[in-house]
This record gives sequence, structure tokens and C-alpha cells, in this order.
Amino acid sequence: MLKRTPLFLIVVITGFLGLDAASSWQIDKLTNMPRVGDNFDIQNIEVMTHGQHGRNVLWDFSASGVISGIGQMRVVLRGENRIGIILDCHRTDYRVSGDTLLWTGFENRLINMADSLPAIKLSYPLAYGDSCKSDYCFKGRYATDRAVVTSGRAHVFADGCGTLILPDGDTVRDVIRVRSDYYSNVRMGAALKVGQLPADVKPEILYRQYEWYARGYRYPLLYVYEKLACEDNGNTLIERQAYSVSRHSQEYGVRNDPDNELLRQQIYSDSAEKYPYCIKTVPEGNIDNAGVQMSGDNLVIEFDYAGSETSCELVVSNTVGITCLYIPRHAVSEGRNKISIDCFSLEKGEYALLLVMGDYRLPLKFTKRQ
Repeated sequence: MLKRTPLFLIVVITGFLGLDAASSWQIDKLTNMPRVGDNFDIQNIEVMTHGQHGRNVLWDFSASGVISGIGQMRVVLRGENRIGIILDCHRTDYRVSGDTLLWTGFENRLINMADSLPAIKLSYPLAYGDSCKSDYCFKGRYATDRAVVTSGRAHVFADGCGTLILPDGDTVRDVIRVRSDYYSNVRMGAALKVGQLPADVKPEILYRQYEWYARGYRYPLLYVYEKLACEDNGNTLIERQAYSVSRHSQEYGVRNDPDNELLRQQIYSDSAEKYPYCIKTVPEGNIDNAGVQMSGDNLVIEFDYAGSETSCELVVSNTVGITCLYIPRHAVSEGRNKISIDCFSLEKGEYALLLVMGDYRLPLKFTKRQ
């Protein structure tokens, strides 16, 4: 069973809110809106930080330990243009309004809340640097007999883009991180009047969530949730929780799901014989005569380089875009370069190799036959 969430942290527990600086990819309604009937594996992990914001960030969660075993998130129908996201005993409700996903309520064994003014969750499309805001107010009951009102302001901001290393060591490029801040005041009592948080009332609690979206996947691959106390000298962390989503449980999105054709287009490139990450680039004359050769379990990449000494990174991916091997740094010198990669861990099949040097990307492909 997954770790139980404290009271009111449910306001951020199952929301569905990463972009390479050189990419034009963005989170959009067609390929990233939660869909009724989807379900996928998720596990509670331990993290010490949410990482940095900005361009070309490397978020490394490979050292994150697992707190609890694998559970499932499910997307269910809640009415016309309404959906629910269920994790264990928690359900968070949303409503689709045009190009906007609105958060409309949440429920677990102790609390049941519905909106009198919904909070914004996402406004599609969302690219790195975009943001959206709204006021919100929810009312309901705690432990069946106590009236509860929580109201405040929501601010959603795509604050980072770059590369994500998941807890299992898999590396994903073309990632947008979305940060959502829910400033809140909570009041309990039957006589409490429901209304928006006045402009002159200082919020008491900040519920903050970070979610990492990757090109070619409908749902985020990693979530970090934080509860902070709003104080005069800054915000103080009260609690942090994190969840990792299995990429393999989302493979329906890139294999045989007709509704996700655009996801396949994001991962594959027709001009590169349907291999992932094959982005057309101009080499500026400093790399030439590149090629790969597979000999048993050893892959050799050779190319001519004209320029000062530098380094490159190498990404090996299968045909559905899952990163299988990642070398973050390899020295490159002027003249003929020869790089060897041990591919013993790879199964037989076709693979894409992406060589990255600064803003230059060189897509190659190879086949492992044994």
C-alpha cells in the first residue's frame, strides 16, 4: 500500500501538471489531457530536493530510494466533461472547460470537498516559460460532521526544461517541469462563510507540486509534492512526498493506441526512418564522416571532428523512445574520434543513437543481432 497522505495534502496528490531548450515541444490538450480508462503504475519514493528551475537542467533522481511498493493510478468518468483521478483511497476531480483543465474537488475516507470556485490546473498548450493563475474556493466536510472551507490562489508555471534521470536510472530528454502553487487558508466550523480569499488576507499554507512531463508520454513521469507554512520571513517546509510513474505502464501511448497518434509522431521521425530523437540539425562543418558499427556486444562510433577539445553525451534508445543507455560525458578531440560502448545489457533489436555536442545533435541507428 502507498503511504497515506495527511489532511489537505490531498489537494495536490493526484494532479496532472519537462522541454529541451532547443525543442518546440509543448504540453497540449490532445496528447496530455488525462483520459478515462487509463491506468498506470506508481510508487512512493524518497527525495531530498525538487531540483533547480531554468533551461537545460539535469534533474537526477537516480539515488532516490523506494518508500512503498507499486500502486496504481486510474482515470474514471465523473460526468459530462468531468473526470476523477484515483490513487489508493484518494480521488481528485477535474472538469474540462475549453482548453483549460479545472480542479473541482477531492475526496478520501476523512474529507469530501467540492468547488464553489474551481482552481486552474492546466491551460493548454503550455510551453517552457508559460504560466496561468486563478482564485479558488472549496467547501465540504471533515469526518462527516465538521464544515471545512479552503480558499486561495493558484499559480501554474512551466519553470524548467531539460533532462530527467529517473529513480530506476532511465534517462529521458525533452522534459518540461511544471510547478503549481496553491496558496491556501483553511477554516473549520459550521458557520463559516464560503468565499474567495481576500487580497489583504495572508495565506497560511502553500501546497506546491512539481511534475515532470516528457515528450511522447501523456502523464508526468515524476511528482514531488511539498507542504509549506507561509511565514513573514519566508516559507518553511512541513512535509515533502514524491512519486515515480513507470514509463513502461504508459507504453500503450506509443504502441497500438489510435488516440495517441501524435505521441508516436513526437517520438518517431519519418525523415529518420521512424527512430526516436532524430532531429534535423546543421552540423556547422565540425563533424563529418560519422558512422556506427556493432560487433557482438560492442558498439563503436567513429567521426571526424574539427574544433577545440570538448565533450559529448550519448543516448541509446529503443524504437518506442525508452532510453536504454546513457553516457553523460565523453571526451572529444580534434581529428578522428572512436568511442566504444558496451551494449551487453541490450536485447536483440533496433536502436537509435543520439550524439549530443552543445546545440548539435547527430542521430544514428544500429541493430543488435545477438
